[in-house]
Amino acid sequence: MIPLIFERGKARRYYWCGALMLALGLLSLAACAQPGAAPPAETTAEPPPAVQPTALPAEALAAVDEFASQGAMLDEEWGQIREEFDEWGAGLTACLPSSMHQALNGFAIEFNGVTERARNLTRSQTTGELADVVIAAAEEEEAAYRQLRDRWQPNNVALFEAVETQRTAAAQAHSQAEDRAIELRETFEDSPDAETINEFSLAFDKVKDDWQNLHDEYTELREEAESMEVEDVLAGLDELVKKLNEIIGALDELPHLAGTENTVDDMLSAAKVERKELRTAAKPAKPAKASSTTASATTTTDGDSSSSASSAAGSSTTAQTSDAKDEAEEVPELPDFTKADESVEAGETALKQAARTVRSVADVDVEESLGELATFNSEHRRLRSAWDDFHDDYNAWRENEGGCDRADVISELDQFSLRMSSLASDVRALPQTGFLLPMYTLVVDAAEREETAMRTLRYTWQPFTVDAFKGLHEQRIVTDGLRRETAIGLQELRSRF
Repeated sequence: MIPLIFERGKARRYYWCGALMLALGLLSLAACAQPGAAPPAETTAEPPPAVQPTALPAEALAAVDEFASQGAMLDEEWGQIREEFDEWGAGLTACLPSSMHQALNGFAIEFNGVTERARNLTRSQTTGELADVVIAAAEEEEAAYRQLRDRWQPNNVALFEAVETQRTAAAQAHSQAEDRAIELRETFEDSPDAETINEFSLAFDKVKDDWQNLHDEYTELREEAESMEVEDVLAGLDELVKKLNEIIGALDELPHLAGTENTVDDMLSAAKVERKELRTAAKPAKPAKASSTTASATTTTDGDSSSSASSAAGSSTTAQTSDAKDEAEEVPELPDFTKADESVEAGETALKQAARTVRSVADVDVEESLGELATFNSEHRRLRSAWDDFHDDYNAWRENEGGCDRADVISELDQFSLRMSSLASDVRALPQTGFLLPMYTLVVDAAEREETAMRTLRYTWQPFTVDAFKGLHEQRIVTDGLRRETAIGLQELRSRF
C-alpha cells in the first residue's frame, strides 16, 4: 500500500540529502580550479544568490492539509479494496486450469470402476446378450471421459457434448437390456410343459432323420448316375419325390411348440423348393438327335464303272444312314442335376438350423434360466445405482464447473468494480486549486487507470485461463508509480510553508 499522506521525516531527509549533495558538488568544482595568482580584488565576482522556492501564503496550508487528509482516507479505502480483492482472488483455486485437469482425471478414474462392475455381470447362455449390451455402453462412456481428460481446452464444449451423447446412448442400452430381460422372463414363464416338449421333440427327430436319409440317398444316386441306366436314375428321383411328400406332410403335422413356429415354416419352404427341383429333374429329357451321315459313293480308279454298280452302292449307304438315325433317337439323356443340387444343399442348411433352434428350446431349463435372469437383474440394478451416483457427482460438478461458479465470480467482480468506481469518483472530488493541480492530476489518473482495469477484468474474465488477473496487476504497477509521484509533490508543497 502506497500512503498518500507521506512520511514527513523521510521526505525531509530526502530534501536535506539533496541540498548536501549540491553543496559537495560546488566544493569539488572549486577544488579542481587551476592554481595561480589571485585576481585583482576589483575583478572578483560575487557568487549568485541561491534560488529559494517561492513561499506559499499561510492560508494555502489549509488546502494542502485538506488534500492530505482526504487523500489519507481514500488511500486507506484503496488499500482495503486491494487487500480484499487479492484475498478473494487467491481463493479461486477451483478456476485454475490445474483444478480442471485434476477433476477430469478423477472422473475418468472413477468411471473405470463402473466399467469393471459392468464386466463382472453374470454372462450365462440366458444373460450373455444382455450383459454385452451394458458392457459396451460402459466402455464407450468411459472412453468419452478419457478423451475429455486428455483433450480438454478452456471454453471448448465439444468434448463435454460428446460425453452427454454417450450418456444418452448408455441410458438407451440400460433400457434395452431391461426390456429384453422382461421378454425373456415372460417367455420362460410361458414355456410349454415337459410332455409337450417331449412330444414335439420325438416327432421332429423322426422328420429330421427321414430328411437326412433322403439326402443321403440323393447323394448316392448323384454319384452313381453316370454308371446307371437313365431310366433307373429317373425312377430313383421319382422315389425321392414320394418320400419328400411324406416329409412335408409330417412337417405340417408337427405338434405346436412355442418358439419353433418360424423354424418349422422355414423347413417347409425349403422342403417344397427341394421337391419342385427333384420333380423337374425326374422328367425324361428329350433324346439328342444324331447327325445324319451320308456315305458318298466310292469313286473307283476304274473310269469304266457301270451305272448299275453306282446305283446299288447309293442304295446301301442310304439304308445304313436311316438305321443309325433311328438308333440315336432311342437313347435318352441324364437329367440336369444343377438346380436339384442347390435345393438339396439349401434343405441341409435349413435342417441344421432347425435342429439347433429346437435343441435350444427343448433343452432349456426354465427354472435355471429364470434364476440366471433374476441374478442378472439384481446385479444390473446395483450397477445402475453406482452409475447414477457417478452421474449425480458429475452433474453437480458441471453445474458450477467444479467449484468455479461463473455467476458468483462475475457477481464478485461487479462489486469490486463498483467499489473501485466509487473510489475513483471520490478521488476526483479532491481539492484542485492551482498549486495542487499537478498532484490532483496524478492521483486522478492513477485511480481511473485502476478503475478501467477492474472494469475490463469484469467483462473479459474467463475461468481456467492462465494469468486471468495479469492485466490488473500490471496496471497496479503503473498506478503505484503515479501515487508515489503525487506523494513527493505534496511533500514539496508542504516544505514551502
